[in-house]
Amino acid sequence: MGNFHQINETCAHLFRHESGKMCAVLVKLFGLDQIEIAEDIVQETLISALETWKLNGMPENPSAWLYRVAKNKTIDFLRRERNFTEFIAPNVAIELMREHDNKLWLDELFVEHEIQDAQLRMMFVCCHPDLVAEQQLPLVLKTLCGLNVKEIATAFCKQKRPSISVFSGHVKDQKCTTFPKVPYGEALYHG
Repeated sequence: MGNFHQINETCAHLFRHESGKMCAVLVKLFGLDQIEIAEDIVQETLISALETWKLNGMPENPSAWLYRVAKNKTIDFLRRERNFTEFIAPNVAIELMREHDNKLWLDELFVEHEIQDAQLRMMFVCCHPDLVAEQQLPLVLKTLCGLNVKEIATAFCKQKRPSISVFSGHVKDQKCTTFPKVPYGEALYHG
């Protein structure tokens, strides 16, 4: 019983610290309007962790295990969804159609500096001026920090649901298919 408790605590800790990273990388891949796909893959990855670790024990490097499973689930999704090019940012579709191994290309997205760039880019997206100002911080807390709606409401000392319905409302109404214009690479660090 104690082992299950430790696994649950570790998963909760990892969810807080790694879900935002994985989501940011996957949103970079799929585009902002497909954040639900990114969140689904992250959720499926965490469920796999709980199920697998309870049966087989914890891996030596749980974070690396999560990234590997997230990459594999992404590849599985892309294989299942033949029409992904209709929904994914054009630059990603071009990259996927090139004649190199998709796995290798995805591996490059999950290296530390790319994860950091994706997180920073996602922070820019969450704080984009086209979003209502009161939605920006709750969106950062949900998307990058892994907080749920109740935790965000508590953080704001409110009893009602904070305004994080941005993806079902404002952004989708604008048919946002790519990230707003935010810096990439070195430009993220050198304004």
